[in-house]
Formats: sequence, C-alpha cells, structure tokens
Amino acid sequence: MRFLKFFIICASFTVVLSGCGGGGGGTNPVSDTATNSSTGPTTPTSTPIAPPPPSLTANQVPVLASGQAFNTVNRLYVDVTVCASGTSTCQTVHDVIVDSASFGLRLYASALTPAMLKALPVTKVALGTLNECSMFAGGNLWGSVRTADVQMAGEAAKAIPVQVIEDGANPVPSACSSAGTLNKTPASLGGNGLIGVGTLTKDCGTYCEQIVSNPYYYSCTGGTCTQTSVSVSQQVVNPVSAFSTDYNGVFISLPAVPPHGASSAPGTMTFGIDTQANNTLSSMGLATYTMKPNSQEVNATYNGTAMSAFFDTGSGMNYFSDNSIPECSNYSMFCPSSDLSLSTQVQGLNGASTSIPFTVGNGTALLSQNPLQFAIPALAATSGSNSMLAGAFDFGLPFFFGRTVGFLFSDSASTATLGPAISF
Repeated sequence: MRFLKFFIICASFTVVLSGCGGGGGGTNPVSDTATNSSTGPTTPTSTPIAPPPPSLTANQVPVLASGQAFNTVNRLYVDVTVCASGTSTCQTVHDVIVDSASFGLRLYASALTPAMLKALPVTKVALGTLNECSMFAGGNLWGSVRTADVQMAGEAAKAIPVQVIEDGANPVPSACSSAGTLNKTPASLGGNGLIGVGTLTKDCGTYCEQIVSNPYYYSCTGGTCTQTSVSVSQQVVNPVSAFSTDYNGVFISLPAVPPHGASSAPGTMTFGIDTQANNTLSSMGLATYTMKPNSQEVNATYNGTAMSAFFDTGSGMNYFSDNSIPECSNYSMFCPSSDLSLSTQVQGLNGASTSIPFTVGNGTALLSQNPLQFAIPALAATSGSNSMLAGAFDFGLPFFFGRTVGFLFSDSASTATLGPAISF
C-alpha cells in the first residue's frame, strides 16, 4: 500500500474465489482482499502471532505472512502494543498489517477496547480536533489523529501521533468519501490496522504544513470538518523512526515458500540497520540500492521497457504491465496456462544493479484450488489502466519470500550509504 501523497499507492485487487470461477464476486478492483466464502470464517477473528522464540532479541518481533484470520492471502501481520502516554493503560492489537510503502500507525477503533480508545487523547488544532483522510488508491481511511505510546519488542516510541480509523468522532468529509472507497472495517482492509514502516518518517511532511487545502488533514468542530495545514510534529509518524534506539530502518525476513503457496510463513522484523550485532549489513552479505528521494523507487527494466520499481509488503501480489500474459476472466490477475519464469532488472541511484527472478502462476487456479494456502508467491496482476501505476513495477509481498530485505530511512545512515535505500 503506497500513500497517495507520494504517488505511492495500494495496488491490489479484490478476488472473490467464487467470482474467479466465473460466478460473480467482488466489485472493487483495487483491494487485494482475496476471500473464499466456502472455507473462510464468517466473521474475521484475530489470531495472536506466536510469542518470539528465545533467539529473538529486544529489537526483533515475529511477523506472519498469512491472511487466514480475515479470509485473505499474502498479508504480513505483526502485533503492536499501544499505551496511553506515560501510563500503564495498554493494549496489544493483533493482525496489524506491516506496510513497507507507507508511513505511520493506523488502527481501527473497533480493534481497541472502549477504555483504550477513551484513554488516547485526540490532537487539538486551532479550530478543533485533528482528523486525517489517509488516501490510498485501494481505499481511504478516515479517523482522528491521537497521541499514543507505541511498543514493539523492547522498543518504544513515546507520545507519537497515530490515526484511529472509524472512531465516529466526526463525519467523513465529502472530499474524502468521494476520493475513493472507504475501508470502513477491518474486514475490508484485511487487518486490524496497518503500520507503515516505509523509508519516509512523516506521512505528508512540509507539504501539509504549508498548504491549507491539502486533501489529507482536517480540523473538525461541531460535526463540520474543513481542510487544514498541520505542523510536521503533529502529523502521523513512522513509529520506528521515533524509537530511542534502532530507529534508522528495518529488516523484514521471511522464509522461502513454494510458488503455489503454504498455509503461512512466519518471519521476523528487526529494528535498526548497523545498530546491533544482529542487523549489520556486512554480516548479512546484502547489496544496497539507493532510492529516489520521496518516492521510494529505484530504476528498473522489464521486458525491455524502462520504468520505476518499488517494494511493498502491503501489496498482496506483484503488479506490472505485460499484454502478452493472459488475464483472468473476471479480474486483473494474470492467468497463464502454465507457470511463467520471468525477471526484472533493477538499479539503484548508486549504480548497484541486479536481476530479480519471479514466478507468475494462474491466479484463478492458485486461489480456488488451494483454499488453505494463505501465503502464495506466484500471485501477480496487471497494473492495467491504473494511472498511478503507469510506468512502475510493484514488487509486492511475493518478492519478500525467501529474503531478508532492509529499508534504510530517509536522511539516515548505515555503513553502506545514506537513506533512502533498500538492501537485499
């Protein structure tokens, strides 16, 4: 999921398995919530991620590539603990989507207990309370901006702005509801919220500080919300960048998964790059590719065509344009008659380059014939007519299987380079 402010979008597609077989199904073409009404739970339920094994350290948390709790596929989940700042009033929220292409913690109010929700103060601005319409091409999120402490493993971000989605505090402005489909429930998003750990630290930056008419932040009073400028310090922030240590980036590590899938894939997220013995680039043998500032992109070439590429755990498939690959009858997934072995060449701004191989399978068959598989590397879809994906290659969660991938934040440093950068 890529935040629209930076032309970084959620490029994903709703796939209802009965519809993939030609019998109807979902109608939203920009959400990758794959559902199976015959095998999935009627009501989504949260499944706590297994406690970290003894080998994990204070700067590591377990993550799980799955989707079973929400009857979807290729979601990367983590547990996040939020607290009322400076108090012991805390709650651990399960099934929060890890999103390497957006920025900030956004939790559904329905995932919080009434006591927790009440304990998180709403941010005040000159003309009322601060709300945000966080805009993704796959659906917008509306809710108040509040202050919370955020804890993961032994790390903590104190008193940072977070978004509480659909808290009912203020009505959705028409400019937000008309700009895209609202993800009003955890089921529509495929998780109880998302934590954006992309390479930028603020979700809007100086643009929203200087421009009153920005489409993201609103001041609300008396049931009326108007667009407002907002200081950088009050904007929703990448929580990792606000840690007191290990705050310059993250590593995401997932095991290899067969192309046609597995029930799940447990992995780890490690905080910091070159800050601890367990996160040094030199010991991992990873190559580093510097990114374009503010866009999280590198240069790429696919099928002889130059384009940009980005790396997004929040996208459930790889997305790119290739008219030679057949599409599924009802959806924009690719449906070749047999598996395709393809590759894309990527190059960082520092000149480092490599070829990335990947497999494209028949999307309809992968989903309908494997109802108990929730981590599926061979899923891919066309970027199609989506103008925000024009000229781009979206390496979604399938790219991350079998890899350790590091994201160095903007204006941060490692032994290899200055951020933003990606290592794998």
